[in-house]
Parts: sequence; C-alpha cells; structure tokens
Amino acid sequence: MVLSISLSTLAQKKAVNGVVTDQLKDPIIGATVLIKGAKEGTVTDINGRFTIQAASNATLVISFIGYESQEIKVTNRY
Repeated sequence: MVLSISLSTLAQKKAVNGVVTDQLKDPIIGATVLIKGAKEGTVTDINGRFTIQAASNATLVISFIGYESQEIKVTNRY
C-alpha cells in the first residue's frame, strides 16, 4: 500500500488529502483511514482518495483487508 498526502492549513487542524494505492499504483477502494488515538476516521472513495481533518502532529493509520496496516505521521513536509 502506498500513500500520498497533501496538506492545507485550517486553523489548528489541517485538511489531509491523500490517495491510497497498491504496489501497482491501482487505487484501493474502501481503505480505512483513522487518526491514531482518536475517534475520527474515513474511508477511501472509488479513486482511493480521502480527506480527513488532523492535527499536524497526528498519526494516520491506514488499513485494508489483505494488507498490512501502515502508520503515517502527518507533518508540514507534505
């Protein structure tokens, strides 16, 4: 699973936009994107895209059946 993320600033939280893809760069539809340690979450759409509001120090947990979960740190570098 590969994740690309772009950020735009919104007050204390940021809009985290990304695309979840497999090794062949095909979108993963319905992957779960959660903020670690919080109740917020979303799922990817038909194009593998998602948007979630997260603090700049948050960690996203990406999971999908048949794949190993990944944790991605949200930072200003994206």
